[in-house]
Amino acid sequence: MRALTRYEEVERQVKPNHRLADFVIWGEVISRVIGNKNDGFLKAWLENIQQQNVTVAQNDTITGLLVDYVFKYHQGETEIKIGPLTIIFRSERICREKKLDVGYGHWFSHNPEWLVRIIQAIKLDLKAANILVENGRTGNER
Repeated sequence: MRALTRYEEVERQVKPNHRLADFVIWGEVISRVIGNKNDGFLKAWLENIQQQNVTVAQNDTITGLLVDYVFKYHQGETEIKIGPLTIIFRSERICREKKLDVGYGHWFSHNPEWLVRIIQAIKLDLKAANILVENGRTGNER
């Protein structure tokens, strides 16, 4: 009952920006009702999401490959502009060093459109490794 009376107050204070907004608001309401500090649930929720992204980045071959690529070829740089074909060629080199099979028809495609789609899908996982991805074009290059 106490959670119901505090819901509107918390809803005005908490403005989640993802698809689980109701869950986050109710989680924060319940957290406060049982005596936790304001934003206690929110902080735990965000830490959990961050940890999940780090776990995916550590366990996904493509994500790990891209992280290795950035830190091997662009260590210390704060911004790089590079096309998908260059990433594919240099990633193939890293794969050979790690003895990963990148032959055609396997888990690693040599198609730039494929790589762009994959990078879009793992943007949050790359962010967990402090790699921020932005799409753009310069002339004919992505």
